[in-house]
Amino acid sequence: MDNGWTDLRMRRDLQRMYFAGISVILVEVSPLQLSGEEFLARFRRFGEYASEYGLSVALFLIPAQGAEVPRLERGNLSGYLRRLELGALPSYFRRGDFPVVLVDEAFGLSDGVGLPGEGVELLRVGRELPSRQWPPAQGEAGEYCWAWGGVWRQEGKEGAPGEWLLPRRKGEALRRQLQALRESPCQVLLLSSWNDYRDGSFLEPNSLDGEALPQALKRR
Repeated sequence: MDNGWTDLRMRRDLQRMYFAGISVILVEVSPLQLSGEEFLARFRRFGEYASEYGLSVALFLIPAQGAEVPRLERGNLSGYLRRLELGALPSYFRRGDFPVVLVDEAFGLSDGVGLPGEGVELLRVGRELPSRQWPPAQGEAGEYCWAWGGVWRQEGKEGAPGEWLLPRRKGEALRRQLQALRESPCQVLLLSSWNDYRDGSFLEPNSLDGEALPQALKRR
C-alpha cells in the first residue's frame, strides 16, 4: 500500500477482494512508512471502507525495498504499536483480545510471544508463521501456509535475464497449489500477494490473466 492509494482505488480493490473470498487483508508497510501520519490516515480510511464489506485488515511489517534492514527491538516495536491503538479500528484483525501484526523474518525480531503488557500479537514470518520464500520447505505445511499467483526472479543465474520460478499459466499455478493444500493440515491460507508486480505473485485482475486468479480463489 502506498500513500497515494485513492479512495476510489481502495473501494475497487476491496470489492474485488470480497468477491474473491478474501477475508483478511494484510497491508504491507515499512517501518519508515509506519511512522508517517499520512500512511496511518490512509490505512485507517482503508479499514473503514473494509468494514463495509465485512473484511478485516492487519499490518504486515516488511523492509523497504533497496534499503538496509534495521534490527527491531521487540519492546520498542510493541510499545509503538500500542500507541497506534490499532484495536480502536473496528475492522482490525484480532486473535482473542489483541490486534495482530505480522513481521517479516528479515527483521530478526526476538522471542517473547505473550509477554505481559505487550498489548499486540506479533506473528513473525519464519517463526509463528511459515517462511514466505519460494519454494516452500518440504513438509512445511501446517496450520498456516502460503500460496502464490506466480514467482518471478528479477535476475536469473549468473546475471541472466529474469525468469519465472513459478509460471502463472493463467491461474493454473494457483489452482494446483490450492488443490494440494486441500489435502494438507493448512487451516489459514496466506496469499502472496494481491498487487505486488515486482515478484510476479499478483492476484488482482490484470491484462496478463484477466480474472483468472480471483476466480480460482472464489472457486476454492
